[in-house]
Amino acid sequence: MFPRFRFEQRWFAGTDFRTRFRDVHFGNVYLNKRAQSKRSFYAPVYDEIFINGHQPEDAASTQYSDRSRFQFAIGY
Repeated sequence: MFPRFRFEQRWFAGTDFRTRFRDVHFGNVYLNKRAQSKRSFYAPVYDEIFINGHQPEDAASTQYSDRSRFQFAIGY
């Protein structure tokens, strides 16, 4: 598994900037061999969580975590 952490500052029209943190974990799980080699099946796994770091004045409409991505596939 390989982690990645990102800190973002984004600007929106008519507002100040907002901060966001992104935490990503991804890797390959080998299914029929112990390591990557010819004719090996594997499952790439990817998970990313978005965390809002800034609460605007209208905090009721903004959640702590507004999205999450998860991917699972089969590769050869």
